[in-house]
Amino acid sequence: MKRIFNYQLLMPQPSHWTFWIGTALLFKFLYFIFFIKFFSNVTLDVHLFTNFWGTLAPDTYTYFEPIEHLILQQDFSFLFKFRMYGYGLPYLFLRYFFEPSTALNVLITIQTILSAISVYYLSLMASNWLKNSAVFYFVFIVYFLLISISFYDIVALTESFSTSCLIISIYFLAHSNSNVKIFLSGGFLAWGIFMRPVFFPLVLFFIIYHIYQNYSLQTKKLLIHIFIFLIPIIIFESIWLVGMKKYNGKFYLTTPSLFHPSYLDSNHHSMEKINFLKTIGEDWEKTNWFTSNDPELALPYVTQTSIFNMDSLRQLKLELIQFDTISNTASKLKLNIDLKRKLNSYAQAIKIDYPLVYYIINPIKNLIRISVKSSTHRMFGEYSIMNSSLKFFRFFLDLIFWLIEIVCILTPFFYVRVKYCRSFFVLLLSIIAYFYIIHSLVFKSSDNRYLLPVMPLMAMVFSYSISLFTSYLNSFKRN
Repeated sequence: MKRIFNYQLLMPQPSHWTFWIGTALLFKFLYFIFFIKFFSNVTLDVHLFTNFWGTLAPDTYTYFEPIEHLILQQDFSFLFKFRMYGYGLPYLFLRYFFEPSTALNVLITIQTILSAISVYYLSLMASNWLKNSAVFYFVFIVYFLLISISFYDIVALTESFSTSCLIISIYFLAHSNSNVKIFLSGGFLAWGIFMRPVFFPLVLFFIIYHIYQNYSLQTKKLLIHIFIFLIPIIIFESIWLVGMKKYNGKFYLTTPSLFHPSYLDSNHHSMEKINFLKTIGEDWEKTNWFTSNDPELALPYVTQTSIFNMDSLRQLKLELIQFDTISNTASKLKLNIDLKRKLNSYAQAIKIDYPLVYYIINPIKNLIRISVKSSTHRMFGEYSIMNSSLKFFRFFLDLIFWLIEIVCILTPFFYVRVKYCRSFFVLLLSIIAYFYIIHSLVFKSSDNRYLLPVMPLMAMVFSYSISLFTSYLNSFKRN
């Protein structure tokens, strides 16, 4: 009988994939049942998905309502309205067999299964990278301690699928010893792009890594590899470009806007308000001083420029709050024009009068916000309003992620210090840094659910650091 146990660790070896994928599925579905039991937000008055098991978000409908319109009207233009169709197509396939709620239940079940498979690939990748089987078990455990990753398996958003796609794509890239694996790497990355367009620049990251790893190959063979990797991306992107041109009259590489079309209504000042809040350094995704009557909320960082002062801001705040209460259409349109003018001119004044605040301080604030934000925020909400009996448990879960973040921040400096160069390590750090930079500094968002795809990669970097530190300790003891 084949021996499958590593008796030193008293656990099955990483190569015993049936055991480990089975174990991952067991843990995933235990989490699945737990999250559905305690975190499902579906009520009887929910639109379209009244019997859905999991969690709905406001953005959920932007992925699936176009599919429902497509099915009803047999019009493919709905695939090219706003969202890229990476998340909508699996749902479309399921809708031919099930009603909406059941189709979405099957979809989150598939999310959970793929997520379990990705855990095995992640752990195996870490073990192969560091050539240390103990790291496999460490990453496997750390992954499941990052509970927010598994929470999104029951959420009808792209986070779960896109996280799994990134892990599996990197795995096949790192083990690209055949054309099939190169193609699979490109295929999973293409699917990730069509769920979250922010993945698109990763194409360049992957190609640079592959070239560096295989620079000894003949140029012709290397170019063939790159072409094979790009085939799925070229196919899906070509369909998207043709569809956008046909149904919208313009070529868009990804989505035509970062925001839902409802934000772009000229009769509302939504985008102007968001841009102003970003400029002044406020967290535009949550309740802030400008949109709340709560006197406890902190005043904005900048309260005076060459064209406005605190009185002007108070008046602006009053008008922003009053806007939604006005019923007269003409009065509302008039106020909207005035609000747009004020918001744009005030934002411009901050850029001119306080360049240090706009270009340096605010970006740093955004980076800090997204870094210290609770990783379990979507599960429990704000600490101040949650059940006090669960606060310690939640803090423990958040502390694990914050510890991993700290280690990931320190690791590059330690890595330079010891001159321990590995291209795969650089790839991981580059992808992690890109996600932090693009979301906090470019998009100016503080919602750390956008970091979910790189949390498993951070667990790998964490394992690298612990492994390196342990080896130094052992070396120190021997000496």
